[in-house]
Amino acid sequence: MQGGADPDPAPPCSRTGPSHQRRLATKERAGWRTKQTGGQSRLADRGIVILELSTHFQGQLVSVHPACDLMFDRQVDASLRGNPDRRRHWVVDQVKQVAVVSRLLDLTGSVSFTGSLARPYFYPHPQRPDGVIEECFAEQGRPWRAILDLYEDNGVHLCFAIHPTEDTFDGDTFEMFMAAVGGRRSAGMRAATTTMAPATSSGSAWIIWGSSTPITSGSGCFL
Repeated sequence: MQGGADPDPAPPCSRTGPSHQRRLATKERAGWRTKQTGGQSRLADRGIVILELSTHFQGQLVSVHPACDLMFDRQVDASLRGNPDRRRHWVVDQVKQVAVVSRLLDLTGSVSFTGSLARPYFYPHPQRPDGVIEECFAEQGRPWRAILDLYEDNGVHLCFAIHPTEDTFDGDTFEMFMAAVGGRRSAGMRAATTTMAPATSSGSAWIIWGSSTPITSGSGCFL
């Protein structure tokens, strides 16, 4: 604006960063911290602050129903297709790496999906046998327990999105997932603020399951 004071600078723009893109190195290497710190400084110069890393892409692949293998194979490299066990080991390793990278970036939260192992059974015909849904959640919990333990070791909360494509699509199914992972304290619910929490600057909220008094973080999320 000519002839007047400079306008107030825009507030930093917060971003949730996807972690599956190849340009984001998720393994710690020599000089990694220095490079990442420099990268964060350059982003800050442009008014961008990284709040958290996202593993929605990988988390959805931790547990895949066999009927959906062909569809989900399209989301991974050709070398992993047609081999569900190899694909699962790859995505679990990816999600675990993000716990370490988050700590190195001084981030305290990350977001993910639980996967959709039980989805084919929610509206079946003929009716599903008793116990099938419970077994699906038990199977979901097996890999996630080890993943969540690593997040706790690194001081990072992993919050799962409540989403119609996932096994955790409402509060009841999230309770089932929490029971399957033994109530791990590093696990939380990622909820849309328009339905479950007051509006925040980031448009979402973290709700740590079992916490009676949410704490507002600097990012405008509830922890």
